[in-house]
Amino acid sequence: MVGIIIIAHGDLAQALHHAVEHVLGKQRQMEFINVAADSDPVALQHQLDRCIDQCDGGNGVILCADMFGGTPCNVALGRLDPEKIDILSGISLPSLITIASERSQIADPTALARKGAASGRRYLCMASTMLKPGA
Repeated sequence: MVGIIIIAHGDLAQALHHAVEHVLGKQRQMEFINVAADSDPVALQHQLDRCIDQCDGGNGVILCADMFGGTPCNVALGRLDPEKIDILSGISLPSLITIASERSQIADPTALARKGAASGRRYLCMASTMLKPGA
């Protein structure tokens, strides 16, 4: 099973983690890291390394960051390893539900991240457009 680590600004990582468990139930090999405005990037890297060790059961890990270019994603980028650790930025609940639901069947972090990204794009929509007759 591919591990999942959510890293995001403020309390967003924890909130997304709780939301996934609300929908899917308790998750193994899933951790979160909340990044405060005064978080030390070096301490975050050490925390991320510990989470990677806890979550990687041999099939690798997806690091889920809230926004490309922000501190959480920049910390995650230091751990990018195309064969073992991939990063999905712009994470959303639909993306997380998809990767958490399918990570036992898809053992490749990059393939699973691709699927999560597609899910995020699919569920990002304007309700006014979606609810128009004939849409």
